[in-house]
Amino acid sequence: MSDLIRGGQVTIHKIRMLIQVSKVLTRLSLLLILVSIFYNYAINISASEWVIGAAWIKKDMVISFNENHPIKYKTRFGYEKTVKAKDFEKDPYVRKIINKFEVTLYKGLVTSGIMLFIVVGGVILFFWLRGKTLKKTKKLRGAFLITPTTLKRKIRKHNNLFLKSLNEHIPIEVAGFAYPVTGRVDKIYELESKPLFEETEDNENRESYRENDKDEEELLRNIVVEKPVLKSASCTAGEQSHTLVIGSTGAGKSRIIEVILHQLRQRRKKAIIIDIKGDFIQNFYRPELNDVILNPLDKRGRNWSIFNETDALKGFSTIAKSLLPNNSRDPIWVDAARGVLAEMAMLHYNENPSLSELADKILKTDLPTLTKLLEKTASNKIINEEIEKAALSVLMVLSTYLRPLKLYRSNKDCFSITDWVKDDKQSNFLFISSCEDVKEDINPLVSAQVDIAIRALRSLKQKSKIPKVWFVLDELPYFEQPIPSLAGGLATARSFGGCFVLGTQDMSALAKIYSDKSAQSIANNCRTKIFMNVEGNETAKWCSDALGIGEIEEWHEGISYGSHEMRDGIQVNRTRTIRQTALPSEFMLLKLGEGYIKFPGFEPAKFKFKSCDFKAVANTFEENDELLELLKKEVEEGEKRRLELEAKLRAITAQKEPKEDLVIKAPIQEGKLKKTMKTKSKQSELNLAPKKEGKKIIEIEAEDEW
Repeated sequence: MSDLIRGGQVTIHKIRMLIQVSKVLTRLSLLLILVSIFYNYAINISASEWVIGAAWIKKDMVISFNENHPIKYKTRFGYEKTVKAKDFEKDPYVRKIINKFEVTLYKGLVTSGIMLFIVVGGVILFFWLRGKTLKKTKKLRGAFLITPTTLKRKIRKHNNLFLKSLNEHIPIEVAGFAYPVTGRVDKIYELESKPLFEETEDNENRESYRENDKDEEELLRNIVVEKPVLKSASCTAGEQSHTLVIGSTGAGKSRIIEVILHQLRQRRKKAIIIDIKGDFIQNFYRPELNDVILNPLDKRGRNWSIFNETDALKGFSTIAKSLLPNNSRDPIWVDAARGVLAEMAMLHYNENPSLSELADKILKTDLPTLTKLLEKTASNKIINEEIEKAALSVLMVLSTYLRPLKLYRSNKDCFSITDWVKDDKQSNFLFISSCEDVKEDINPLVSAQVDIAIRALRSLKQKSKIPKVWFVLDELPYFEQPIPSLAGGLATARSFGGCFVLGTQDMSALAKIYSDKSAQSIANNCRTKIFMNVEGNETAKWCSDALGIGEIEEWHEGISYGSHEMRDGIQVNRTRTIRQTALPSEFMLLKLGEGYIKFPGFEPAKFKFKSCDFKAVANTFEENDELLELLKKEVEEGEKRRLELEAKLRAITAQKEPKEDLVIKAPIQEGKLKKTMKTKSKQSELNLAPKKEGKKIIEIEAEDEW
């Protein structure tokens, strides 16, 4: 019943208000009709004709009850004539005047119809537009969504101002939109020399001015504005503002990146591509174009060495920082291990060993020998026999992080990332790939290689306004350890032609690796942002905040009704409200290929990206059989040595009494190695610890690792 009353009251009130508006329009229409008719009569009928017209009206009023009623009128010659009412219209002159009255009335009606169409139609249109305008939300300030067509038009108009400044550089497209150039256009004035007071008759002002400030007089003497000339003050290609693509699995993030790579390939641009799934290699690896793969487990991968990435002057401290990531729990041991690695690499710089040989020189050398090697270096207090426990802790850290170096077995034909970045003639792709099943071994190398490439770019001496090197890092949190120079590279690489395209599934994973502040800094330095379907309220809220907010003025309409008509009414008012450009839930409801894009200096737009498939031109991964055989051989040799050592241990244990504590000391390759062997009475322990009193020590020589 309440719904019926509510609906009826509101509907009746609407009808009542419509009737009110209709009454106003009807009155206006009648007024226009009368004005039109009287106006036509006024300009077309003379005074004498009005007399005949009055007689005609009088005749129509009296003829119905008295046909013989006398009617007086003036003829065309001006004398009065009296006729019976029934004979009034028989006079040809009278008939002519009556026809003129009828024609004038018809013209007046036609004119009034035209006026009604124009005036009343205009009033109706005004009422409708006025109502629509009042109801329409007014945008006051802030960010608001615009259509993709509008955004493309604005970017095209903006970029046309900088074509000459960027040497006709055509921006790359991302998600169907061209990158907008970062820069501005200023008015620069041409000046010419001219005396300031050259036409002044009275020299009093000039003399006084000279006495007060001669330098300023000389300055102002040269200021005469000729004409303004439009010139670009400063500009940089929009690609160098860096791009962040956020989207969950299957949202289409990789497709957008692949389209960018397709354009880079067409333009023969240089790019470093991190490929963790093999899709980019499958679609874009072209060995005939001198493309390079860095992955020791892939037989197509080039050999690599840190000795080709630096020189004796720069040293290895920076590379050591890349290879050994930070440890927030115990950073002192990592810093110490970095110092040892840098010093050991410098000691063997001229020898130029392979990375596997360098790792063996550090991990398989006994402590006394390492102490002597590092005696006159900055690490002499770290690796020292007098502080054996600290030295062993440092070596343990090195054994953990230097394990991947053993995958590079040769020092011949090594690829140099630094030289490749600095070589402007290069126009190929560098793929740094990884494998899911061995990511723990490969990822430290990948992070180090990317870090070396970023540092090489930042060391360039010549700046560039157009892109020179692209860094494509999809699934950035996959590496599970930060790239040390990523944040700094985003801040400064744009000056040297560096363009970053970063991809991640959510911000929380990025913050977990780089910390909240660093992750926020990375995202802020990527000024072009693309948001696709995301999962999780935290990331969705972050994306919503990144698009911004806007202040609007909106129309509110309230209806009141009661049992009496006097209580029915509508209250209207306008209020200012702050609204988000897109709600967090909207990001979670995006379909495949849909997303929001935000360029620096432009309002965001919602887009729908058309997916495209690329033809596979290479295998995603080709196993390195040669390296695999070497690793299998080492495993077999290690197994053989283990069996021999266990046989010796069993023979020694059998000769001893069951209750005797047995501690066996054996030199091994990499740090401490503990192995517990259970006997009937006691537990024997294999340890590198020093001798302890009360226990019998038996030494067994073991040259290789157990």
